[in-house]
Amino acid sequence: MAGGLSDEDLTALDVTIDKIGMGYYQWALLALCGFGWLADNMWLEAVTIALPRVQDHFDVSNSRIGWLSTSMFGGMMIGAVGWGNSSDVLGRRFAFNATLVLSAIFGFLVSIAPTYSLLCVSLFLLGTAIGGSIPTDGTLFLENVPKRKRYLLTMLSVFFSVGGVVAAVVAILVVPNNSCPERMSFLGDERRRVPCDVAKQNMGWKYLFFVLTIMTAFMFASRLFFFTLHESPRYLVHAGRPQEAVIVLQKIIRVNGNVLEIGLHDVDESLLSPQGLNRVPSDELRAEPANERASIFSTSSGHSPHPSYLYSAVDEDVESSQSTKRPDPKYSFSVAHTPELLKQTQSFLPPNIYSVINAWIEKSSILFTDRWRRTTLLVWGTWMFTSLAYTMFNVYFPKLVEMRLGTESGRSESREAVLWDVVVFTAGGMPGAIIGAYMVRSSLGKRSSLALVTFATAILCWLFTEVNTRTTVVITSMGISLTTTIMWAILYGMTPEMFVTEVRGTACGNASALNRVSGMIAPLIGGPLLSISTSLPVYASGIAFVLGAACASALPYESAVELEAAKATESRGEDQSSYSMLPGEESITEQT
Repeated sequence: MAGGLSDEDLTALDVTIDKIGMGYYQWALLALCGFGWLADNMWLEAVTIALPRVQDHFDVSNSRIGWLSTSMFGGMMIGAVGWGNSSDVLGRRFAFNATLVLSAIFGFLVSIAPTYSLLCVSLFLLGTAIGGSIPTDGTLFLENVPKRKRYLLTMLSVFFSVGGVVAAVVAILVVPNNSCPERMSFLGDERRRVPCDVAKQNMGWKYLFFVLTIMTAFMFASRLFFFTLHESPRYLVHAGRPQEAVIVLQKIIRVNGNVLEIGLHDVDESLLSPQGLNRVPSDELRAEPANERASIFSTSSGHSPHPSYLYSAVDEDVESSQSTKRPDPKYSFSVAHTPELLKQTQSFLPPNIYSVINAWIEKSSILFTDRWRRTTLLVWGTWMFTSLAYTMFNVYFPKLVEMRLGTESGRSESREAVLWDVVVFTAGGMPGAIIGAYMVRSSLGKRSSLALVTFATAILCWLFTEVNTRTTVVITSMGISLTTTIMWAILYGMTPEMFVTEVRGTACGNASALNRVSGMIAPLIGGPLLSISTSLPVYASGIAFVLGAACASALPYESAVELEAAKATESRGEDQSSYSMLPGEESITEQT
């Protein structure tokens, strides 16, 4: 399966999307989904950079300063679950637009927070918004591209790496010259910090957050005003709205400047036999004249997107199909399975919130049926161990570099020099997405590639503890940055393909939430280890990477299409009337 997908693994909708191909719509969606990934790492890196300056500003003790990052990760955990599940219930488009606009709003609150407590609250709110970007954006992109182009999902990790570089570069420009003096005055053997008026001299971290707020607002504006996003056709099919899916696909075809006649039979999601492929229209795509293209980008003054772009309804012209809607049985949730405690809250919870919570419980329960249990646990284990390892190393990286290079030179590096070290570290990972995209298409495949690079990262962590010169420290740290970027590129690209459309948003959201939980735990484990030895947190990271590699290598398959193809092969030739389903194990076909 590493090299591609067979025709037997396709559905009619797969073939239709393959015929539409990669056009203007898909490439623009790749770029705009990348904005969400960029914003995610940009804000995370900014919090790490600003932490010492915030400590100076509010005179926060070492025991309390950790709440800054914990607040952010806590919000991201809730955001990953909430937005992932919301995208399964309310649609992909709602989450796609709402995450960034809320990130810009809460980012502004972060930049003007007058107290440490309000800063933590603002960061928590920011986390709830930005935490949904990666699972929802990745899912939306995956469901709009041909199967043989899905490796491009790993390219979103390029944006993730760029986000860290952007935060560090902006910090270099605004933080060092707008921070409390870093020099110490000496009175005999006593060292004293130079007095600082934080209201005037220590505004650099606020400037950093404000600049990132402006950038986030621009990303949202690009999505809203320069791009006409349509709801995911796969989501519409599985929400019982196939007529709308047909209309959406026709619009995407026009956007790409092509012509292809499609009907309801072309959005069927049942696996096709090789003979069944004949059901798909054989019309070749024909290029339209350039002046007849429906452009997805518009800079004309007459273009005024309707505010409903923030919601999951498609467009006004699909309203005629509403009367023919019928709920997909696999997408309907029985109240009989709702926990009693949740039933009791139905009377006072808003209907939308109740339905989202109920849907999350139902969909999460599907992940623990016999069909999905092993996959779910191994995917979660991979995410938790790799996130624990990466966060533990990344959080203490500036401190470790400063201590190691300070030991070599006999003095601590300046703040600007440390920021440049962060730039080099983050930039070192930028080729990782390209390498990851190549590896998943090679004979290694996704699963082996993921296990290999994760184990290689563990080896590099061990080497990092053994070196003490500037050259070797820089080389090993860049190596870790590169391999972890490859790891994240493969893992982020692989996870949505492991699950089917009905539960994909929930599964990815839960995995991303566990990622954030590990991010919250890592500093709590690494802090005591660091107080014992500077090498212990790195050793712990290496062990966690090994455990993550073990979980990755034990995954039963690389994508849900493999599972469904195997199920179809097993049942081929059997009398379907004799097939008895287990509760929660409907015959879910490939819905990627």
